[in-house]
Amino acid sequence: MKSFYLLTLLVTISTWLNSCKKDIEATDNFKTVTYMPNGAEGGTVPIDDRKYDEGDWVKILPNSGNLLKAENRFNGWCTSPDGTGMHCMPDTFIAMGSNNLMLYAQWLIISKYSVLYDANGATNGTVPVDIHKYEEGELVTILNNTGNLLKTDFTFNGWNSKADGSGTHFSADSVLYMGNTDLLLYAEWENALKYITLEVQSPFFRPCMEFGSSAVVYIDYGDGSEVQKVPVSGGVKLFDKYFFTNDSTVHIIKISVKPWDALTVLNLGFRGGDGGNGEREMQLSELPYLAFHPTFEEVPLSWEIEQERASVLNYAGTVISVANLSVAPNLTAFCCEFQPIDSIDLSGCSNSLTLEGFFSSIKTTNFQGCTSMHRCCLENTGAQYNWRIDNGIKTEDEILDLRDCPVIRDIRGTGDNHTMVRLHANAINTIWHLCKMANWRMETVKIGDEEPAKLMVSRFTNLTECWISGSPVIENVEVTESNPNLYSMWLSQCGIKTVDVKNQTQIQVLELSGNTISEINITGCNNLVVITLNDCNLSQIAVDSVLSTLDGFNLQTSNPYNKFDFSGSNSDPSETGMTHVTALRSRGWNVILNQTEK
Repeated sequence: MKSFYLLTLLVTISTWLNSCKKDIEATDNFKTVTYMPNGAEGGTVPIDDRKYDEGDWVKILPNSGNLLKAENRFNGWCTSPDGTGMHCMPDTFIAMGSNNLMLYAQWLIISKYSVLYDANGATNGTVPVDIHKYEEGELVTILNNTGNLLKTDFTFNGWNSKADGSGTHFSADSVLYMGNTDLLLYAEWENALKYITLEVQSPFFRPCMEFGSSAVVYIDYGDGSEVQKVPVSGGVKLFDKYFFTNDSTVHIIKISVKPWDALTVLNLGFRGGDGGNGEREMQLSELPYLAFHPTFEEVPLSWEIEQERASVLNYAGTVISVANLSVAPNLTAFCCEFQPIDSIDLSGCSNSLTLEGFFSSIKTTNFQGCTSMHRCCLENTGAQYNWRIDNGIKTEDEILDLRDCPVIRDIRGTGDNHTMVRLHANAINTIWHLCKMANWRMETVKIGDEEPAKLMVSRFTNLTECWISGSPVIENVEVTESNPNLYSMWLSQCGIKTVDVKNQTQIQVLELSGNTISEINITGCNNLVVITLNDCNLSQIAVDSVLSTLDGFNLQTSNPYNKFDFSGSNSDPSETGMTHVTALRSRGWNVILNQTEK
């Protein structure tokens, strides 16, 4: 019996030992994950105390112990120290293999960039030094001119990404986000002595200027002579005629005014051409009176264009170019009548009220930013081109571009060569005089953001005089109650087909010659004193109708210039029409027909 119990005990112990051996063997097959700092200079590795079987999913731990390495950024883990193994990012999963898993911290070198400053031609001082190194996307504060950089005759104006100032401008204390390269900033210099520059082609020069307050004018005649310093107390200043001391054919003149805001008018020649100083014109255009240069007392008015041109050039000198007018912030008028200037740039002259370029040689203009412009006189200049810069992009075209002029009142452009006039949307409420006669290439107008289209007279609510003869910009004429001031229309050779001005008692002059008119209605226009319909291909019925309407007004005249012209390609009046002709002539009207016996 004892032997039985002993045998049973031995079997039990043997079974238990076998079981322990299996447990030990099973425990020996578990796999572990160990994290290594791999060169970290601070912090601790995360600890994964789990036991894994082969094939189990292992969740990668984050850098919870804040491992750190100078000039490096933690970039996950890898199965090899040099990063050539499997890359594992925190919170991702990896299958456990047949061996324990060793993961090494991976480090990404942090690129840092410098902000450098360049004196860019400074004659004194030192550039600021930014010792900080910036990561991409890090905020940078632009330094001030702490080293007191100086440049003779220039003023420090901040920093620029390009040496010539054409890059991005940065003012002191402004901020930016660092890019992925070093940033080099150049000192930006602004000329402390701003100039209006002129080129003069005569042996002398004599400008006239007007001032709103006391100032000092500096004129460098560019011939080696001493810069003239002329104090002025405001008002009109006619400068002495200066004769150049050298034999140059072209003289570069620099004019500076301190303070610049005192200068209101630069006058290189002005005789009041095309209503430039007429009392009525000045009132309608809301413009101040301008000093004549030369005055009629000094040089009497000749009424001959070439003699007037000689009067100006022999008195003021011959100017072929002018630049930098925008340095005078309160410049309200620039006058250059008869001068052979071929380009005028008024961009930035936000207080400019008028350009007086009557019979000058201006071909190219820029009115960008001329928000106060009331009058634009390019009469008989042949002006054709325009340019402007928007968002750093220069555009050039062949239009009269007044889109930035919301209060323009008076446009004078006979003999110009534009293909279109572009207007601010508000201009239809302010223009009283629109003259673009003999602009043979002008076929459309563009108002605000609208598409270019033919001119519609009825839209211009303040229009008084519409003179566009010879410009194919209008097809049909309709004048309504929206045009209460419109009294004179010169619309010959425009391609007009129909005319409807019924009940417009304010209309006095209707010049329509050279159009092919199929319909015309002048009913109620009982103040007409001139109507020219010669060469309009009017039918006999249309001629008789117009004559009947005119006769029905029963008006008398003794003015030989008051005329009704039906000559040319129109049909002759009928016998009934001739009775109206006879009645009109008996009351003093000059009625012109084709047949002399009529």
